[in-house]
Amino acid sequence: MNNNMSQITNFEKKEHGSLNGIQLEKGDTLAIIIAALTTLLPFVLIIFLICFIIIKLIFRL
Repeated sequence: MNNNMSQITNFEKKEHGSLNGIQLEKGDTLAIIIAALTTLLPFVLIIFLICFIIIKLIFRL
């Protein structure tokens, strides 16, 4: 019984700080955040520009 509990805690320790079973290193989290932001940034800018143009047209009329 005690052996099973130690196996579970060892498994949980291995899974902590991992992404799909791949162990993450120190700079990996920052790299994932930067990749997500650079992927979403163009879409956010396009939506912002479209909203800005629509607001400008509404107030011009």
